[in-house]
Amino acid sequence: MSKISKMRRIKKAIITTALTVTVAVAGVLGFQLSTLPTDNGSNVSLIPLGQHEFVGPLDVVKVIDGDTIMVTLDGKETKIRLIGVDTPETVKSGTTIQWYGKEASDFTKKTLEGNKIILEFDKGRTDIYNRTLAYVYLDNGDMLNVILLNRGYGKTEFYSPNTKYKKVFLDIESKAKLAKLGRWSEDNQKIWESQQPTPTPKPTPKPTKIPKL
Repeated sequence: MSKISKMRRIKKAIITTALTVTVAVAGVLGFQLSTLPTDNGSNVSLIPLGQHEFVGPLDVVKVIDGDTIMVTLDGKETKIRLIGVDTPETVKSGTTIQWYGKEASDFTKKTLEGNKIILEFDKGRTDIYNRTLAYVYLDNGDMLNVILLNRGYGKTEFYSPNTKYKKVFLDIESKAKLAKLGRWSEDNQKIWESQQPTPTPKPTPKPTKIPKL
């Protein structure tokens, strides 16, 4: 490799690193979600708390459901589970599709697929299923975890030690509940349930006859 080519590669690497840091700082640190669509009529502001550990930008490979995605991390596909938010099930083995699960999954797909994201980690990096746990930020600095709660796509769900934003998330959820958004609309849930096919009952097995001796 010529000296000029080597210098160009070094310069490109420095620029790429600088852009990554700029995106992380400008889009995440000290940001406010003032541009976030607030379906429940309340403004949402969130400033990262405590110790910060960010990674990105990362490519989104696949959206599994509303709260679980696949990204390319350290050169390999990694399953990411969003911290602090639980969306209804759509793909869990042995579980039927739950109320508002498809809507949550479709929203996350529409928001993330083909885009890059930034991850913020908390104290615990993985769960018992070996999924990486993170807060997921869009390239404009908005946090997906917050958007899902704010629009009623999911409910809060926290497990120690990852409780950094618990108080803020609970407040956002309470406002979505009050406004009956998304999954919190009992009327829409009743309509949805009335449209679901009635499960076919499994036949009761006949008792085995024991032959008389």
